[in-house]
Amino acid sequence: MKKHSMIRLAAFALIVGLSILFSISFANEIHISTMTKPVDTENMSDIQIDGADFTPFFRLLGNTFNSFMLFLVLVINLLVIAIVSIISCTVFRLAAIRKTTVINDTEMHIAKKLFYGSAGISVVSCLVITAFTYIIPVLLYIGIWWLNTALICYLPIKDHYWKDDLPVS
Repeated sequence: MKKHSMIRLAAFALIVGLSILFSISFANEIHISTMTKPVDTENMSDIQIDGADFTPFFRLLGNTFNSFMLFLVLVINLLVIAIVSIISCTVFRLAAIRKTTVINDTEMHIAKKLFYGSAGISVVSCLVITAFTYIIPVLLYIGIWWLNTALICYLPIKDHYWKDDLPVS
């Protein structure tokens, strides 16, 4: 392989490695944020207002606030990963893949294995960390990164792949 091919693969490996790191930290944060609750509703008991018991109402308010905070953490994480993935993939696309770039067999196969392998490692490690409880947020989170990487990095690599001096379509 040529020097440019190795640099492109190293940059692509850095991007997919970053995706694995972000995915694992996301899963850990989701796992921790579900264990800690801003409002402790377990210790609410005997809340009396004018002789009426308002304990269920205040527990409902506390649980609603806890759920809203968890949802807010999820949305902020999804926005952060979308922004980080778009920026990192765009920098890779602009710096590594030009109109005259030709991708050979070895580079294409390594990029393909990195791409699919990183998605598999991310999904499995996140589901194990969260104990298979937050499947939809994990798939959304990894899906955003995977989609951005596919559209901005992997598909241009595939478009510039030439086999036996003929473009592969």
